[in-house]
Amino acid sequence: MAETFVYKLKPQEAENLRAKLNEGDFEFRRLNHAKFQVRADGLTASMYNSGKLVVQGKNAEAWCVQYIGVKPISAEPPLKKTSTEWPEAVQAIGSDEAGKGDSFGGLVVCAVGLTAENHDEIASTTICDSKQMNDNLILQLAPWLKERVAYHEINLFPREYNEQWLAHGSNVNTLLTDMHAGCIKKVAATGDYKSIVIDRFSPRLPVTKKLKTLSANTNIIEQPRAEEFLPVACASVIARATFLEQIKVLSQDVAIDIPLGSGRPVAAALENYRAVHGNGNWHQAVKVHFKNIQKFIC
Repeated sequence: MAETFVYKLKPQEAENLRAKLNEGDFEFRRLNHAKFQVRADGLTASMYNSGKLVVQGKNAEAWCVQYIGVKPISAEPPLKKTSTEWPEAVQAIGSDEAGKGDSFGGLVVCAVGLTAENHDEIASTTICDSKQMNDNLILQLAPWLKERVAYHEINLFPREYNEQWLAHGSNVNTLLTDMHAGCIKKVAATGDYKSIVIDRFSPRLPVTKKLKTLSANTNIIEQPRAEEFLPVACASVIARATFLEQIKVLSQDVAIDIPLGSGRPVAAALENYRAVHGNGNWHQAVKVHFKNIQKFIC
């Protein structure tokens, strides 16, 4: 059965969504009583004049996370809910990644620890899931956060990402497991943390299994949309900022403007890259195993 998700968007949010979708590989269609409708790869998203956005079809939940990043007001069938309530965000670690879905660039994972000393100050800010925040604000807040929290990040540029992807059996989830576990262990060593929350990327809960050597008193949770939990939101902000900086450095290194994401602008950037660097140096700029990259370079 196809997934269906329903959101309530403000007029400006609807316009922001249209602008974001314009950058992707979507087919826009007209629809009665709707501002717009887009279709791509078995998925349909309809933005109605009432302010309701209805998303249906293949990989609908993943699309919602990427393009909306907020909770739905309803869903048919009922939206899957997390079975575990979030623990206290004090003496807690959260981890998240950035860059996983981007064709250009590598991958960043970050873990952040919140304590009684820093929690209240950070909770009073606008920090939330980085997908709901402006990139300029993220770049401003990340250095501020780093001065106040225990954190550890792993920043893989494309060359190292491609090497590590191969070394991990050509499996990005295996690579992510080691990156998340490595960051969490570094932060866990800085204090007495009671809870660890990971933004789930696999139903097999691989990070929980990897961290089994930690204290038996540590509560480990892997859940989707974990950016609702403040330590994970902080990790998402730092990871996103680091990835944005990576893209800036990479753009300078390869002498082309590198787009974020994997939408329509990527094709033109790939053409520009090949014109400058030829057809044999893709590993230093892109995730070579992505299907859109494989179709282009083969």
